[in-house]
Amino acid sequence: MPHPVITPYITSKKAFVFDLDNTLYPEKDFLYQVYYMIGQFIEYQETHEHDKVTRFLVDEFEQHGRTRLFDKLIDRFALKPEYMENFLRLLRTARLPLKLLLFPQMELLLNELVKEGKQLYILTNGTPEQQFNKVMQVEWKGLQHHIKCYFSNEIKPKPAPDSLLKLMEDQGLEPQELIFIGEEDRLCAEAAGVDYLDVQVLLTQIED
Repeated sequence: MPHPVITPYITSKKAFVFDLDNTLYPEKDFLYQVYYMIGQFIEYQETHEHDKVTRFLVDEFEQHGRTRLFDKLIDRFALKPEYMENFLRLLRTARLPLKLLLFPQMELLLNELVKEGKQLYILTNGTPEQQFNKVMQVEWKGLQHHIKCYFSNEIKPKPAPDSLLKLMEDQGLEPQELIFIGEEDRLCAEAAGVDYLDVQVLLTQIED
C-alpha cells in the first residue's frame, strides 16, 4: 500500500496532478541516455571517443546542472557550433535504447489511484515536443490509459498557475477537489488554491 501520508488525500480528493521529471521517474535516466547518444554522434562526426564526451556531459550536469551544458561541450571539444541543432534535436526527439522506469513508489501510488477510480493528470514544464517524447518512452505498464497530459509551456510555464487553472476548467474540477504532487510546484499550486504535496515526502518515506 502507498505510504500513510497520502491516505487522507486518496479519501478526500477526486483528482491527482503530477509533475513529470523527478516526480514520476528520475529525469537523469532520460538525460544520460541522450548524452550517450550525443557521444556516439560526435564520435561518428569527429575523432573524439564517445565515452569521453558522454562522461563530460554527465559530470558537468552532476556538478553544475544543464545551464549552457551544450555550449560547454562545444567549447571543451572544439566542435562546430552547428552541432547545437543536432544536440537539441536529440534532446527533443531521441528514441531511447531503454524505457524510462517509474519510481517504484509512484508506480504503486498510481495503481492504487486507478483502483480507487481517481482522475490522473500530468502537468509539466518544458518544450512540449520534448516532454511528450519523454511521456511516450516511459514504461507505464498500462497506466498511460488513465492519465491525461498538459504541457504548461503551451499556456504559460509554471510557477504561473495558468496551466493548472486551465486543467481545472477543462475537467470541471474545483480547487478543493485535487492535489498537486511535484518537486518545485508549490507556488503554482498555492496560486491556484490547490493543495500541494512535495514528492520527496513520498519518495523518501515510503521506503522507510
